[in-house]
Amino acid sequence: LSGTVPAEENTLESLELRGMLGRVLYTVPYEELRSRGFVVAPKVTMYKGNWEVGLKERLRGMSWNPWQRDTAIWQKLRQWAIISNQARNRVLTGIVGGLLSKGQTGILVIVDLVEHGQALIEDIGCPLLWADSVGKEELWQRFKSCAERVLVCSPVLDEGMDVAGIRTVVLAGGGK
Repeated sequence: LSGTVPAEENTLESLELRGMLGRVLYTVPYEELRSRGFVVAPKVTMYKGNWEVGLKERLRGMSWNPWQRDTAIWQKLRQWAIISNQARNRVLTGIVGGLLSKGQTGILVIVDLVEHGQALIEDIGCPLLWADSVGKEELWQRFKSCAERVLVCSPVLDEGMDVAGIRTVVLAGGGK
């Protein structure tokens, strides 16, 4: 059984999927999966804030291409705008804090860099689960059993994950 969304028939991605998984035997319609409780329709909330204050001044005079993530300027911008941006991080921790105050469990906060995760867990008061974390299996089990109400983790750990207890995913990593 694969939850892979079918690609167009003659794309490289489609051929790769067929090569790895074999041909499609049966396609279960999304509505059937939803009605049986295997998937849920997501509720997406976007937050916009004034957390870019000061970034334009820092970037003034710098020549940069926003599509080249490996440049030194992109790395600085990522640091200023996401990782050490206290206003943005306060919004993220406020969202999680609001959910916790309502008694919610199963909150997964996904970050791109360990440094950002470490900054958030200090304010949230929860563990950080990374690919090389010590005791990650035990921590993952504690999250699945709701012993840990919030978990900050890397994007690698959310790929293909099947945890029925996840109620909210906060994508904290930002992007282009």
